[in-house]
Amino acid sequence: MRRAEREFFPHLAVVGVHAGKFTREGDSASILDAMRREEIRHPVVNDRDYIVWRNYGIRAWPTLVLMDPQGRVVARQEGELPYAALAERLRREIASAGRLGLLDGEAPPAADWSADGGILRFPGGLALADDGTVYIADSGHHRVVAWQPDAGIRDTWGEGTPGFADGGPAKARLRDPHGLALTGGGLLVADSGNHALRRIDLATGVMTTPWQDLREEPEEAPLGQQALRSPWDLADHGDSVFIAAAGSHQIWRLSLVDMDLRPYAGSGYEALYDADLARARLAQPMALAVQDGQLLVADAESSAVRSLPATPPGRVTTLVGTGLFDFGSRQGLFAQSLLQHPQGIAVLDGDIYVADTYNDQLVRLDQRSRVASVALRGLREPSALKAKRGDLYIADTGYHRLVRFSPGTGELAALL
Repeated sequence: MRRAEREFFPHLAVVGVHAGKFTREGDSASILDAMRREEIRHPVVNDRDYIVWRNYGIRAWPTLVLMDPQGRVVARQEGELPYAALAERLRREIASAGRLGLLDGEAPPAADWSADGGILRFPGGLALADDGTVYIADSGHHRVVAWQPDAGIRDTWGEGTPGFADGGPAKARLRDPHGLALTGGGLLVADSGNHALRRIDLATGVMTTPWQDLREEPEEAPLGQQALRSPWDLADHGDSVFIAAAGSHQIWRLSLVDMDLRPYAGSGYEALYDADLARARLAQPMALAVQDGQLLVADAESSAVRSLPATPPGRVTTLVGTGLFDFGSRQGLFAQSLLQHPQGIAVLDGDIYVADTYNDQLVRLDQRSRVASVALRGLREPSALKAKRGDLYIADTGYHRLVRFSPGTGELAALL
């Protein structure tokens, strides 16, 4: 829609109607945060009681409803639509309205909000180096920074303007980067908004693009024919890097030997369904961690934690979570526990820690007792989570900061 708004300005007025699934998404302040994070300027209606949804007979997310200047519905589309088809229909409708004298040329209404954040803006990815450097995907500023405790921000790739360009720190451009992974003398970046994997050579500082997928496809393509959509997190394992492909509801695997990239787990259909790697269904996986040969997944849209083998064959299994519409904040036995849209996961001292994002907290999963408990409250939509030397580093996304938490002592320190 952002592309359509630019191309058809001022004749296309977009109004977003947000009928959120999760409790957090019904909060107007959270919707405004999301508008700032996604840089949405068109008006958005908080349809928390599903009034607009019912009146327009909506059945699915997303649904596009096209209305002419007289308020008549002329088209609707459930699910994603290739841009070329959307643009062609808009051209026809705008031309028809012009012939009828229904266009006045006035600019559509725009939301008025100022950019927030500070040094960081909605950080969404972390990687920890042995020398103490913390690499941060500063998602809201469309950049990656290298931060050190004594020196502060040492290097920056990208400078606040979304785009796509390779080159050194001053020339590189990204769009909404998230997951990071250190491997082979470089830093891999999940460049979510560009549907690409980028690589920063840490010796030269030059960014390149090993892989990008710009194919347009139906939302649910047959297995093996999906495009890499919205890569969100990365986890290295031996000579491979696993990618949480949130947009295609899959886990992908990149071989560092021959740079072969392909789906590893998930059929591409959105659901919470345990099965073998190819048939299992995931729901917007957004974070990964490796423990003892198992790949742990924060499966955001099903509010679940999933597990699968890092080496085939095997099955996807569910540790916490019961369904796409089952969420909340409840701790206890794994089978009874509820999360709300988790977006971070890490392993520390044998325990799994989950960024329980929409509950503003960190949850500890004790694998011995199989009991979940709250480890830390007082965060604001935490996302990326990494463990090192007894500490957890947290991208406290809604508060635009990097924090360090020591579960052993309970100490919480704001680093940046």
